[in-house]
Amino acid sequence: MEIDHSLDKMNIRRFIKESDRKVREIVKKIIENTTYISFKEFRRVLFKSFREFIDDMKREKRRIVYVYKTEKWKNKSNKWIYLLLKNYIKKENFKIKLILISKTKLKSLKSNDTVIITDDCSYSGMQMQGNLIRDFGKYKNPKTFIKVYILCPYMSSYAVKAITYKEHEKEFNYKVKIGYHKKLDKYLSSNFLKSEEIKLMESYYSNLHPKDMINDDDDLYSIEFQNFLIYFNHKLADYGSTITLFYMGVVPNSYNKRILHERTKKGNRNGNLPLQIIPLIKNCNYNSKNINVNYPMCPHPPYKK
Repeated sequence: MEIDHSLDKMNIRRFIKESDRKVREIVKKIIENTTYISFKEFRRVLFKSFREFIDDMKREKRRIVYVYKTEKWKNKSNKWIYLLLKNYIKKENFKIKLILISKTKLKSLKSNDTVIITDDCSYSGMQMQGNLIRDFGKYKNPKTFIKVYILCPYMSSYAVKAITYKEHEKEFNYKVKIGYHKKLDKYLSSNFLKSEEIKLMESYYSNLHPKDMINDDDDLYSIEFQNFLIYFNHKLADYGSTITLFYMGVVPNSYNKRILHERTKKGNRNGNLPLQIIPLIKNCNYNSKNINVNYPMCPHPPYKK
């Protein structure tokens, strides 16, 4: 049974009340315009993308399709979508064989072979673009023309533009086709918030992510509040794609703002004080110790341990 990860109405009231007075109306706007995608809805869109992919392969009379095996494949959404696709093909008895291929095997591809890159959602397209430029550009035979099929049920126009960049296609000798997807653009924060509202909210959550929160080497990180007001039943995106701290329940008030600022200063004891957190997502119990904006633990991704 699907765990309910919709917004918690009881906690929303407390969250708004504990927010600084000057941002309460903005907080209300964000919450009112946040979209929650249930797994049922996600699967509906995903299966539609599967059906279009199958139809495309049938039209091209393809019996063998390669699936790009990304790095750290085991615990990534790419593998999860691939397994769902594999089960779908088996259940529907389609005569298409999926073969996994890693970057070191790309040189074995023949002209006009099709390679699919799978994912559940692409906000900026930078990861897929990186796969194409870094891996296909380096390991694929430059004389071999291949077709790349992007199977990803939720994408922004920014992602599509980045992945289908014509100069890269020409330079690395491939052609990208974007499969059926639902567009993310309507969920951008700028559709609902004025620039001054974005800047004000950004002051609470920007440049406030030290090593212990995101497990990286740099001391400071910037969240652009120009992000997507959307999350899924199976996943809350990291800080580069949505307002992760907000949805985790870190209240935008002076108390939290001061602590987050102090956490960026080495040896400052005030940074160790507990944050005021009122989880906005049902069945997600965030606290000061389990907040990680790079790898949100709730909703728990099914492909993570």
